[in-house]
Amino acid sequence: MYMPAPKPGEGSSSGPSEVDVIRVAELLQADVVQVEATAKLKQVETPKSAATADSSDSEDMFEENETTILMRRISTLEEDKIFKDAQIASLMQELVVKNQNINELETNLGALSAIYMDIKQKLQGKFPEEFADPSKESTAEERE
Repeated sequence: MYMPAPKPGEGSSSGPSEVDVIRVAELLQADVVQVEATAKLKQVETPKSAATADSSDSEDMFEENETTILMRRISTLEEDKIFKDAQIASLMQELVVKNQNINELETNLGALSAIYMDIKQKLQGKFPEEFADPSKESTAEERE
């Protein structure tokens, strides 16, 4: 079962849940168990006596063992890939949410800055002495 990771800006608004990831991992584990059971069954069916087996039988047995090892490795890699794809999809969703939060905070900061400047100008208009620049006050005091 292959689940490609969605590209940024595509796909559903939510990534796979932990339940989905766990379910996929369980399915893959069941496949691994099935492959291993099949491999063991094949090993039991093959003759194990070295005295009765000729060189071609031992080569076939070696090829079967090698095939079993490769099948297990493929299964493990597929499991890892699916898990990593699910993690990537989840991280991409977190990234989208965080970028939205950053944009919202930047917008709010701009609005707050505008409000601050507006209030400061109004207060300077009503109370010019209390909101005068400190550098202008010190030069005025020095002159006196």
